[in-house]
Amino acid sequence: MIAAGRTFATPGRTFATRVCEQRLPQFAAVIDPARFTRDESSPIFTEGETDRAPRRHLRVAIVEDSLNIRERLVELVEDDQRMQVVGEADTEDRAIAMCRDTEPDAIILDLKLAHGTGIGVLKQLGYGSSERKPVIIVLTNFPGPAFERAARALGADWFLDKTSEFHKLRELLRDLL
Repeated sequence: MIAAGRTFATPGRTFATRVCEQRLPQFAAVIDPARFTRDESSPIFTEGETDRAPRRHLRVAIVEDSLNIRERLVELVEDDQRMQVVGEADTEDRAIAMCRDTEPDAIILDLKLAHGTGIGVLKQLGYGSSERKPVIIVLTNFPGPAFERAARALGADWFLDKTSEFHKLRELLRDLL
């Protein structure tokens, strides 16, 4: 169901890296690490004494109707200081408004919502194969092939089964950094 960890022709490049480079060009920039030093008192990398490059966060939106699972997802994302939750939604309408307002880098999306569906969210957002779309990770209890085909046709990059693949989410998000 998922191609996590699958490598392509270039050694060391995972599918997530390739998706990141194609869909999130701001993460694809390569910085010469020899020019930067780590200031232990600050979460910012510095160049020389005065120039500072602000730290980039992976901005994640969470669309999930279950409060317990949504709280677990928030903890999972915010456990890494390089990621931040920019919004949470439990209905289709709220999810659409949140994603349009916050323009996240990644969306974790459930298919079954309190009112509406994740498929409805994808249809309304209309990402398809747009170059400026966020990475969309469907995390659902309905992992059937018909649901996966529909989600992928509307722009989903990843399709994970909540019961058996939840543990893959952390690594997948970290691969996007």
